[in-house]
Amino acid sequence: MTLQHTGVLGYLAAACDNLGQALLSYQRFERLFYGASVAQIRSRSVAGTACVEIAWQPLPGMALVDETAIAALVHITRQNLVRDVALREVHFSHRCSPQHLQALEEFFGCPVQMESDRIRLVFSVDVLSLPLMRGEPGLRHLLEEQALSMLRAVPESDEFLRQLQAEVVRLLPEGEATIESLAPRLYCSVRTLQRRLDEKNLSWKALLDRTREQLARQYLADHSLSLLEVSMLLGYRNQGTFSRAFKRWQHCSPLAYRKHQAHNHASEHKD
Repeated sequence: MTLQHTGVLGYLAAACDNLGQALLSYQRFERLFYGASVAQIRSRSVAGTACVEIAWQPLPGMALVDETAIAALVHITRQNLVRDVALREVHFSHRCSPQHLQALEEFFGCPVQMESDRIRLVFSVDVLSLPLMRGEPGLRHLLEEQALSMLRAVPESDEFLRQLQAEVVRLLPEGEATIESLAPRLYCSVRTLQRRLDEKNLSWKALLDRTREQLARQYLADHSLSLLEVSMLLGYRNQGTFSRAFKRWQHCSPLAYRKHQAHNHASEHKD
């Protein structure tokens, strides 16, 4: 598992200079994953050492999920930093056997506290300055623009649509934004998801098109992106499929749209 397995946020983190930037990026765009900001990040002192704490509210009956998620996060972090992160404390909200606790402490390399009120990772503040081994700073601006476009695409007025579209924009770069893949993420069947969309006079295709169109216009404004790269970012299998969809939205080709926008931009600056 790598940062890229977490979708656009993972790519954004990989484009950061160090862990501190990656952590801020995660906090900034977290609601693309969950529809809300769920992690709380604060500074604290442990045995006189300045530390950073990331805390999550536990969900009932999700002990195995919590352990797996935190272990995966630590594993990914260890893989992508120039040296290992020395954790100071790890907290979980559930109970476990002494043998299981010992295994957890061996994996995390620090004391693990069970039956805590929150799930927590605590590490020294100097860890934030550790550089990423595969950082790509030149990619960061592009990916931030992509993530910001995604956030703008999420409607604020309707909770259900906001959560649905947050999942759509998360899966688009991976080419997996289908109603069949989205329904389980919203804990419902495909039929239920379709019915809820019908109640709002909105089809799945219309929602997907609306999201892709908004992102497409944002990407086409960036001339460093080729049309093929735009197609891939939007989850299309090839450039031709994207071009046909764009003509349906804007009644012109992506290339013509890009040239027209560039001409308008140049005229505005000339005036």
